[in-house]
Amino acid sequence: MKPAKAPQNNGPAPFNPNRFALSFLAVVVLGWSLVMGGLLAFGLRFDPPPGRMLVLFARGLEPDEALTRILSQGGLLIGDGVAGRLWTVYADDPDFAARMRSKGAVALWRREAFDWMFSTGCTGDTSALTRANPTLQD
Repeated sequence: MKPAKAPQNNGPAPFNPNRFALSFLAVVVLGWSLVMGGLLAFGLRFDPPPGRMLVLFARGLEPDEALTRILSQGGLLIGDGVAGRLWTVYADDPDFAARMRSKGAVALWRREAFDWMFSTGCTGDTSALTRANPTLQD
C-alpha cells in the first residue's frame, strides 16, 4: 500500500467571478443597511431643526388624515406623500417636530439627508399635493 500524498499548495486559488460578485453584493447590502439603519434610527430619536423635513406616519393612517394633521400643526406641504406615509413638509417653528410626534408621527428627518433619493424620482404620486394646493392643478 502506497502512503497517501499530502496535498500540494500550488499558489493562490484561481479567480472566481461568482464568488467575487457575491462578496461585492454582500458588501453593498451591508453598507446600505448600515447607512439606512443609521438614518432611520436618527429620525426615530432626534427632532430635525426648523426648515424642510420628512414626516413619517405609521401604517393605517389615511393620507387625508396625515395631511390634515400636518396642516393643523402649522406645517406647509412642499412635497407629496410617498405611499401616504412619508411627507415633505416645511415648518419654521422649532416645536413643530414635537407637535407632529404628539399627533402620531413615527419619525422626522431633515429633508436634505434624503435629497439623493428624491432627486431620482422616488416621490410617489402628486394627488395629495394638488389637494392641499389647488393652484397646482393643471
